[in-house]
Amino acid sequence: MISDKYIERIRWDTELGDRLAKLRGDTSLEKLAEKIKDAGQDVSKQYINQLEKPDAHAKRLNSGYLTVSYEKVKAICIALGIEPTDLFDSTKTFSKKSSVTP
Repeated sequence: MISDKYIERIRWDTELGDRLAKLRGDTSLEKLAEKIKDAGQDVSKQYINQLEKPDAHAKRLNSGYLTVSYEKVKAICIALGIEPTDLFDSTKTFSKKSSVTP
């Protein structure tokens, strides 16, 4: 595994967006945004929505794709109660019923 000290940004795609939505489960975008802020990164519910549906938002960017700072990814994972490796591991499956604990 690569040390996170070498990772600055993540190229965010639909697969990661789908995983984020499944991990969020029934938790509102607003509640998850609050938990991410508690983990040290200020994000809006609109930003989380962009991450869950990256293709819809990446089209307006010159690059054609979204990138997310690794610091934000780590804060998202803390808010979800998972490790970053869990988010990127395609062998793991998550139920839509998963949700962030209050």
